[in-house]
Amino acid sequence: PDVVAVLDTGFDHVDLQVNPLYLRGRYRKLSRGVPQTRWPCRRCRGKGCARCGGTGKMYPTSVEEVIAAEVMRESGGTGHALHGMGREDVDARMLGRGRPFIVEIKEPRKRRIDLNAAVRRMNTSGIVEVDQLTPATGADVVALKEDRAAKTYRVLLRTVPPVDEAKLKGTLPVLVGEPIAQRTPGRVVHRRADTIRARRLLSAEVVGVEGDRAELRVTAEAGTYIKEWVHGDGGRTRPSLAERLGAACEVLELDVLDVHDGG
Repeated sequence: PDVVAVLDTGFDHVDLQVNPLYLRGRYRKLSRGVPQTRWPCRRCRGKGCARCGGTGKMYPTSVEEVIAAEVMRESGGTGHALHGMGREDVDARMLGRGRPFIVEIKEPRKRRIDLNAAVRRMNTSGIVEVDQLTPATGADVVALKEDRAAKTYRVLLRTVPPVDEAKLKGTLPVLVGEPIAQRTPGRVVHRRADTIRARRLLSAEVVGVEGDRAELRVTAEAGTYIKEWVHGDGGRTRPSLAERLGAACEVLELDVLDVHDGG
Protein backbone atom coordinates (compact mmCIF):
# COMPACT_ATOMS: atom_id res chain seq x y z
CA PRO A 1 0.00 0.00 0.00
CA ASP A 2 1.04 3.58 -0.61
CA VAL A 3 -0.29 4.80 2.75
CA VAL A 4 -0.76 2.78 5.94
CA ALA A 5 -3.01 4.00 8.78
CA VAL A 6 -2.09 2.78 12.26
CA LEU A 7 -5.02 3.11 14.68
CA ASP A 8 -4.38 3.23 18.43
CA THR A 9 -7.81 2.54 19.93
CA GLY A 10 -6.58 3.10 23.47
CA PHE A 11 -5.81 6.75 22.81
CA ASP A 12 -8.08 7.37 19.79
CA HIS A 13 -5.02 8.24 17.74
CA VAL A 14 -4.24 7.53 14.08
CA ASP A 15 -0.75 7.60 12.59
CA LEU A 16 -0.33 7.76 8.83
CA GLN A 17 2.73 6.10 7.31
CA VAL A 18 3.42 7.31 3.76
CA ASN A 19 5.54 4.71 2.01
CA PRO A 20 8.35 5.81 -0.32
CA LEU A 21 8.06 6.27 -4.07
CA TYR A 22 10.62 4.21 -6.00
CA LEU A 23 11.65 4.92 -9.59
CA ARG A 24 14.30 3.09 -11.60
CA GLY A 25 16.44 3.99 -14.57
CA ARG A 26 20.03 4.15 -15.83
CA TYR A 27 22.21 7.23 -15.51
CA ARG A 28 25.20 8.45 -17.45
CA LYS A 29 27.59 10.75 -15.61
CA LEU A 30 29.14 13.08 -18.16
CA SER A 31 31.43 15.09 -15.88
CA ARG A 32 34.38 14.17 -13.71
CA GLY A 33 34.57 15.46 -10.15
CA VAL A 34 30.98 14.51 -9.32
CA PRO A 35 30.17 11.87 -6.67
CA GLN A 36 27.28 9.47 -7.03
CA THR A 37 25.66 10.57 -3.76
CA ARG A 38 25.85 13.67 -1.58
CA TRP A 39 29.26 13.75 0.11
CA PRO A 40 29.23 15.56 3.50
CA CYS A 41 32.19 17.83 4.23
CA ARG A 42 34.90 15.92 6.10
CA ARG A 43 35.71 18.86 8.34
CA CYS A 44 32.24 19.89 9.55
CA ARG A 45 30.40 16.64 8.73
CA GLY A 46 27.65 18.45 6.89
CA LYS A 47 27.05 21.34 9.26
CA GLY A 48 28.71 24.00 7.09
CA CYS A 49 32.14 25.58 7.57
CA ALA A 50 34.76 27.73 5.86
CA ARG A 51 36.24 24.76 4.03
CA CYS A 52 32.97 23.89 2.26
CA GLY A 53 31.74 27.47 1.95
CA GLY A 54 28.84 26.75 4.27
CA THR A 55 27.33 24.09 2.00
CA GLY A 56 28.19 21.14 4.24
CA LYS A 57 29.35 19.24 1.15
CA MET A 58 32.68 18.15 -0.33
CA TYR A 59 31.36 18.68 -3.87
CA PRO A 60 28.81 21.19 -5.21
CA THR A 61 26.42 18.49 -6.44
CA SER A 62 26.06 14.77 -7.06
CA VAL A 63 24.27 12.37 -9.38
CA GLU A 64 21.73 11.80 -6.61
CA GLU A 65 21.00 15.50 -6.19
CA VAL A 66 20.56 16.14 -9.93
CA ILE A 67 18.15 13.22 -10.31
CA ALA A 68 16.26 13.56 -7.04
CA ALA A 69 15.74 17.33 -7.29
CA GLU A 70 13.52 16.95 -10.33
CA VAL A 71 11.52 14.04 -8.91
CA MET A 72 11.12 15.91 -5.62
CA ARG A 73 9.85 18.90 -7.57
CA GLU A 74 7.13 16.75 -9.14
CA SER A 75 6.26 14.60 -6.10
CA GLY A 76 6.68 16.95 -3.15
CA GLY A 77 8.64 14.41 -1.11
CA THR A 78 10.44 15.20 2.14
CA GLY A 79 13.74 13.45 1.38
CA HIS A 80 15.53 11.17 -1.04
CA ALA A 81 18.15 8.46 -1.50
CA LEU A 82 19.85 7.05 -4.59
CA HIS A 83 20.57 3.31 -4.78
CA GLY A 84 23.07 2.39 -7.50
CA MET A 85 24.32 -0.92 -8.88
CA GLY A 86 27.79 -0.12 -7.59
CA ARG A 87 29.39 3.28 -8.00
CA GLU A 88 32.12 4.85 -10.08
CA ASP A 89 34.92 6.95 -8.61
CA VAL A 90 34.31 10.68 -8.28
CA ASP A 91 36.84 11.38 -11.06
CA ALA A 92 35.45 8.72 -13.43
CA ARG A 93 32.69 9.16 -15.99
CA MET A 94 29.83 6.69 -16.44
CA LEU A 95 29.10 6.34 -20.15
CA GLY A 96 27.50 3.84 -22.53
CA ARG A 97 24.07 2.55 -21.50
CA GLY A 98 24.50 4.04 -18.04
CA ARG A 99 24.45 2.59 -14.52
CA PRO A 100 21.23 1.05 -13.17
CA PHE A 101 19.80 2.94 -10.20
CA ILE A 102 16.66 3.38 -8.14
CA VAL A 103 15.79 6.75 -6.64
CA GLU A 104 13.76 6.64 -3.44
CA ILE A 105 11.52 9.59 -2.54
CA LYS A 106 10.38 9.72 1.06
CA GLU A 107 6.80 10.70 1.96
CA PRO A 108 5.71 11.86 -1.52
CA ARG A 109 2.58 13.99 -1.70
CA LYS A 110 2.02 12.90 -5.30
CA ARG A 111 2.76 9.55 -6.96
CA ARG A 112 1.32 10.12 -10.40
CA ILE A 113 3.86 12.54 -11.76
CA ASP A 114 5.15 13.60 -15.15
CA LEU A 115 8.25 11.40 -15.36
CA ASN A 116 9.10 12.50 -18.89
CA ALA A 117 9.19 16.15 -17.83
CA ALA A 118 11.42 15.30 -14.87
CA VAL A 119 13.83 13.39 -17.13
CA ARG A 120 13.97 16.25 -19.63
CA ARG A 121 14.99 18.67 -16.88
CA MET A 122 17.62 16.27 -15.53
CA ASN A 123 19.15 16.04 -18.98
CA THR A 124 19.65 19.80 -19.23
CA SER A 125 22.13 19.67 -16.34
CA GLY A 126 25.11 18.78 -18.53
CA ILE A 127 26.20 16.52 -15.68
CA VAL A 128 23.78 13.59 -15.74
CA GLU A 129 21.67 11.96 -18.44
CA VAL A 130 18.78 9.56 -17.82
CA ASP A 131 16.92 7.82 -20.64
CA GLN A 132 13.71 7.14 -18.74
CA LEU A 133 12.21 6.49 -15.31
CA THR A 134 9.83 3.61 -14.53
CA PRO A 135 8.10 2.52 -11.30
CA ALA A 136 9.99 0.22 -8.93
CA THR A 137 9.56 -1.29 -5.46
CA GLY A 138 11.54 -1.64 -2.26
CA ALA A 139 12.22 -5.28 -3.19
CA ASP A 140 13.82 -4.04 -6.42
CA VAL A 141 16.34 -2.06 -4.34
CA VAL A 142 17.47 -5.27 -2.62
CA ALA A 143 17.89 -7.04 -5.98
CA LEU A 144 19.79 -4.08 -7.42
CA LYS A 145 22.24 -4.06 -4.51
CA GLU A 146 22.80 -7.82 -4.76
CA ASP A 147 23.54 -7.83 -8.51
CA ARG A 148 27.21 -8.64 -9.21
CA ALA A 149 27.51 -7.32 -12.76
CA ALA A 150 30.85 -7.21 -14.56
CA LYS A 151 31.92 -3.82 -15.90
CA THR A 152 33.89 -2.59 -18.90
CA TYR A 153 36.28 0.33 -18.54
CA ARG A 154 38.33 2.71 -20.67
CA VAL A 155 41.68 3.36 -19.00
CA LEU A 156 44.13 6.06 -20.09
CA LEU A 157 47.46 5.56 -18.34
CA ARG A 158 51.03 6.81 -18.34
CA THR A 159 54.03 4.50 -17.97
CA VAL A 160 57.48 5.40 -16.66
CA PRO A 161 59.63 4.48 -18.47
CA PRO A 162 57.49 4.34 -21.64
CA VAL A 163 56.37 0.83 -22.63
CA ASP A 164 55.95 -0.04 -26.29
CA GLU A 165 52.73 -1.41 -27.75
CA ALA A 166 54.16 -4.87 -28.43
CA LYS A 167 55.07 -5.38 -24.77
CA LEU A 168 51.64 -4.20 -23.62
CA LYS A 169 49.88 -6.50 -26.07
CA GLY A 170 52.01 -9.39 -24.90
CA THR A 171 51.37 -8.73 -21.21
CA LEU A 172 47.61 -8.19 -21.11
CA PRO A 173 46.52 -11.69 -22.27
CA VAL A 174 48.60 -13.27 -19.49
CA LEU A 175 46.75 -11.20 -16.88
CA VAL A 176 43.27 -12.07 -18.18
CA GLY A 177 41.72 -14.84 -16.11
CA GLU A 178 44.61 -14.93 -13.64
CA PRO A 179 43.44 -14.60 -10.01
CA ILE A 180 44.03 -11.11 -8.62
CA ALA A 181 44.51 -10.69 -4.88
CA GLN A 182 43.26 -7.23 -3.99
CA ARG A 183 43.74 -5.94 -0.48
CA THR A 184 41.42 -3.07 0.38
CA PRO A 185 42.98 -0.02 -1.35
CA GLY A 186 44.94 2.40 0.76
CA ARG A 187 42.68 5.25 -0.40
CA VAL A 188 39.54 3.68 1.12
CA VAL A 189 40.87 1.46 3.92
CA HIS A 190 40.00 4.14 6.49
CA ARG A 191 36.30 3.48 5.86
CA ARG A 192 36.23 -0.19 4.76
CA ALA A 193 37.40 -3.48 6.27
CA ASP A 194 41.03 -4.25 5.48
CA THR A 195 40.62 -7.61 3.76
CA ILE A 196 41.93 -9.40 0.68
CA ARG A 197 39.46 -10.15 -2.12
CA ALA A 198 39.93 -12.45 -5.10
CA ARG A 199 39.03 -10.85 -8.43
CA ARG A 200 39.84 -11.44 -12.10
CA LEU A 201 39.81 -9.73 -15.48
CA LEU A 202 37.46 -11.10 -18.12
CA SER A 203 39.10 -9.34 -21.07
CA ALA A 204 41.70 -6.66 -21.76
CA GLU A 205 42.93 -5.06 -24.98
CA VAL A 206 45.19 -2.25 -26.09
CA VAL A 207 43.30 0.50 -27.89
CA GLY A 208 46.38 2.55 -28.68
CA VAL A 209 49.82 3.69 -27.51
CA GLU A 210 51.40 7.11 -28.03
CA GLY A 211 54.70 7.86 -26.34
CA ASP A 212 54.36 7.21 -22.62
CA ARG A 213 50.56 6.99 -22.78
CA ALA A 214 48.40 3.97 -23.45
CA GLU A 215 44.66 3.47 -23.72
CA LEU A 216 43.17 0.14 -22.63
CA ARG A 217 39.72 -1.40 -22.68
CA VAL A 218 39.24 -3.74 -19.73
CA THR A 219 36.31 -5.88 -18.55
CA ALA A 220 36.48 -7.10 -14.96
CA GLU A 221 34.39 -8.84 -12.34
CA ALA A 222 32.22 -6.76 -10.03
CA GLY A 223 34.19 -5.23 -7.19
CA THR A 224 37.52 -5.04 -9.03
CA TYR A 225 39.50 -1.90 -8.24
CA ILE A 226 40.79 -1.03 -11.71
CA LYS A 227 43.09 1.84 -10.70
CA GLU A 228 44.82 -0.41 -8.18
CA TRP A 229 45.11 -3.22 -10.74
CA VAL A 230 46.93 -0.74 -12.98
CA HIS A 231 49.42 0.78 -10.50
CA GLY A 232 49.58 -1.98 -7.86
CA ASP A 233 48.76 0.19 -4.84
CA GLY A 234 52.16 -0.33 -3.26
CA GLY A 235 51.85 -4.10 -3.50
CA ARG A 236 48.32 -4.30 -2.10
CA THR A 237 47.09 -5.59 -5.50
CA ARG A 238 48.95 -8.49 -7.08
CA PRO A 239 49.52 -9.15 -9.83
CA SER A 240 49.20 -5.65 -11.23
CA LEU A 241 49.89 -4.27 -14.67
CA ALA A 242 52.76 -2.18 -13.30
CA GLU A 243 54.36 -5.24 -11.71
CA ARG A 244 54.18 -7.27 -14.91
CA LEU A 245 55.43 -4.44 -17.12
CA GLY A 246 58.24 -3.52 -14.75
CA ALA A 247 57.23 0.12 -15.06
CA ALA A 248 55.39 2.65 -12.93
CA CYS A 249 51.82 3.13 -14.16
CA GLU A 250 49.60 6.11 -13.44
CA VAL A 251 45.90 6.24 -14.31
CA LEU A 252 45.15 9.56 -16.02
CA GLU A 253 41.52 8.93 -16.94
CA LEU A 254 38.99 6.23 -16.11
CA ASP A 255 35.57 5.78 -17.71
CA VAL A 256 33.00 3.07 -17.12
CA LEU A 257 31.75 2.05 -20.57
CA ASP A 258 29.20 -0.59 -19.60
CA VAL A 259 27.59 -2.35 -16.65
CA HIS A 260 26.81 -5.88 -17.83
CA ASP A 261 23.62 -6.48 -15.87
CA GLY A 262 21.65 -7.89 -18.79
CA GLY A 263 19.23 -4.97 -18.66
